[in-house]
Amino acid sequence: MKGKLLGNIFKQKKTPYYTAIDLGSSAIRVAVFEPADEQHESRIIGMGSQIQGRKSMYAGQITNLDAVTDSLKLALDEATLKSDSQSNQVVLGLSGGMIHVRGLRVRTKRSHPTEILTEKEFEVIAQKIEEKTLNKALQELQAKCGSELTRVETSFTGFEVDGARVSTPIGLAGNEIEVAVLHYFIDQTKLNTINALIDQFNLEIVSLIETSVQAAVDLSKDGNDFILLDVGGDSTEVVVVVSGKVVGNEVLFIGGNDITWQIQQDLNTSYDNAENLKLEYAQGHLDQDRGRMTKHSIETALEIWVEGIASALSEFKVNDLPPRLIISGESRHLSEIKSRLSAYPWTKFLHFVNFPKIETISGKLPNIEALTRVEL
Repeated sequence: MKGKLLGNIFKQKKTPYYTAIDLGSSAIRVAVFEPADEQHESRIIGMGSQIQGRKSMYAGQITNLDAVTDSLKLALDEATLKSDSQSNQVVLGLSGGMIHVRGLRVRTKRSHPTEILTEKEFEVIAQKIEEKTLNKALQELQAKCGSELTRVETSFTGFEVDGARVSTPIGLAGNEIEVAVLHYFIDQTKLNTINALIDQFNLEIVSLIETSVQAAVDLSKDGNDFILLDVGGDSTEVVVVVSGKVVGNEVLFIGGNDITWQIQQDLNTSYDNAENLKLEYAQGHLDQDRGRMTKHSIETALEIWVEGIASALSEFKVNDLPPRLIISGESRHLSEIKSRLSAYPWTKFLHFVNFPKIETISGKLPNIEALTRVEL
């Protein structure tokens, strides 16, 4: 949930429909949706998508604003046409290292534990938690990134009352409340570029979040521990969830485009043809010779990728890493990703108590679907 006092630098007003935008380096996806309420889950009523040019975005940067603008317009127009509705209230999901996230857990004791927690009391608690955690998160991330960051969002993603996991502590009695809080930050220069993009469409951002982290928050509702590996176009997001709470994220700048590039180099072909070979291979449509060569190129690229995943996981300050890897993203259906992860000696080099179980995320478009379930 988002407490009323929690930080969101954007204005917000209730509306029947919202627009979710997943601004990825490979593709832009847009969904017009009805938000959830007390009786119903959120519902997508129309979607649009547009493939991005290879040089439109790279390494967490919009490198060609005009090209991204054109792609976003096409995706917005398609979603509007299919939904027969439109909304200028936007939930915007960014990835590829554009958003920096720090997750923290805070415990606080109540003065009157036998009394039911009211909304007014919770607002006071929320304010204190935000003040207690914001500077810590900002200082840690700025030291790591080496740049000035601006907070764009703060949300509470999990609650416990006296050790019991609850959907909300409001309306419950109890002595100790534990809250999982996520702070989202962005470099001011990148924020200026995002605003320049959104302003061209007369849209208003009501929530600006990290797409992969939101997908992890969505998956964490069952309270399980896991590591999400979201394989995008030019990067892979690594999100660690412990006790149902997001610890943080790391970005590895190797993704599906690097697999395509390896096929291009090995088979001495064009990039577009290499991309088609990768897709046809994943669908089992290649003949034996081309399939064998494409498989070799994919495995070569993934050797570097899996070492990068291990390096990213070593950055997380947790006692034990969750023994469950969930693969998401555009390239998740490549069987070599799962087999390469299965072959890596995780327990030898990292803090895994048990060898991790490796899964592929369900759902057709899990990231855009997760953005429509943001609490507004």
